[in-house]
Amino acid sequence: MLKTAFQADGAHMEWTMQPVLEKLEGRIKNEEGGEEHFALLTTLVAACNEKANLPALDQFPAWREATPQPLKDHRMR
Repeated sequence: MLKTAFQADGAHMEWTMQPVLEKLEGRIKNEEGGEEHFALLTTLVAACNEKANLPALDQFPAWREATPQPLKDHRMR
């Protein structure tokens, strides 16, 4: 759903996520595959902030292989 949402006008805005990333970093990195998962999360945050950061997501197989979903089937709650 993020792949689709990121294409919308106004989808990108400044988010203050650094404190959240710092809090989660140790937990995520201690899991199997955690380094890559944390790198993906950090890149997602950067893409939320600025559309120019979207191409960096293509380095992650989980992002490349995700199928875009139509937003009309999902409601934000």
